[in-house]
Amino acid sequence: MLWVSGDFHFASIGRVGPNASALGGTQTEILVGPGAQTGNPGYLLCRPPQFDWASTTNNYTTLELEPMRRRARVEWHDRDGSVVRSAEVDL
Repeated sequence: MLWVSGDFHFASIGRVGPNASALGGTQTEILVGPGAQTGNPGYLLCRPPQFDWASTTNNYTTLELEPMRRRARVEWHDRDGSVVRSAEVDL
């Protein structure tokens, strides 16, 4: 399972679990954005072990799904198209 969300005004990659702390989480959540808004300072609360990365850099996100390999590649790009962060995700 891969969760993709937006409108939090920051970008991140983290795990979703059965409780609020995401302990034991095996599902991945991708947050996309902000596209052109002011970033949400709440991104500072996105820390390990639940979150691998978070940023308020204005960005757009691309997602490449490989269902036969049960993998996804996610890339966050800045306004110039440069990759800010990339991740490989097991599905």
